[in-house]
Amino acid sequence: MKNGDGSTAPHGNDRSSFIPHPSSLAVHLLIWKLDGRVLALPLAAVERVVRAVAVTPLPDAPDTLLGVIDVQGQVLPVFDLRKHFDAGAEPRAVQLNDRFIIARAGEKTIVLRADDVIGLEHRAQNEIEATTEVFSSAAFVTGVLQREGELVLVCDPKRLLAGNTESLGVLPDD
Repeated sequence: MKNGDGSTAPHGNDRSSFIPHPSSLAVHLLIWKLDGRVLALPLAAVERVVRAVAVTPLPDAPDTLLGVIDVQGQVLPVFDLRKHFDAGAEPRAVQLNDRFIIARAGEKTIVLRADDVIGLEHRAQNEIEATTEVFSSAAFVTGVLQREGELVLVCDPKRLLAGNTESLGVLPDD
C-alpha cells in the first residue's frame, strides 16, 4: 500500500509486514544445570524457582521420583532427572544449594530438582533443533540448541510426566 508520499510503509490496518516469520518467533527459556548437563524449560511452563526443601519419600516410587513436598498447602511430586540421563547414577541427597523448579505439566504441577539455575534466555524458534530431527526416542527432550559452545536439551514437563504416569499413581487429577 502506497502512502501519500509514495512510500510503501504499512498504513492503516495493513500490518502484514509486522508479522514475524514463525521461525523467528522468540522462545523464552529457563536454563538450568543437572549433573553438569545444561537443560532448558519453556518459561511458559515455569511457575517459579525456589530453594530446595526436605522431600518426603514415597514407598515403592520410581527412581526418578524423589518424593513429595508441600508448597503452600499443595502436595507436589519432586522429580530428579538424573536417572533419565544415566541409568547407573547414584541417588544424591538434596543439597541446601539445590533449587526446585515448580512447573506445569499440562494440568498438573510438578517439581524438578536442579543443581543450579543459570537464568533466562530468549531464542529464535529456528535456533532450536527438534529432537525428532536428531533422534526419534527423545522422550521428554523436545529440542536441542547451542549455547556458549555446549548443547542445551530443551525439556517438556508434560512429556516427562507422561513417561512416569503409570508408575506414579500419586498424582491427583486437577
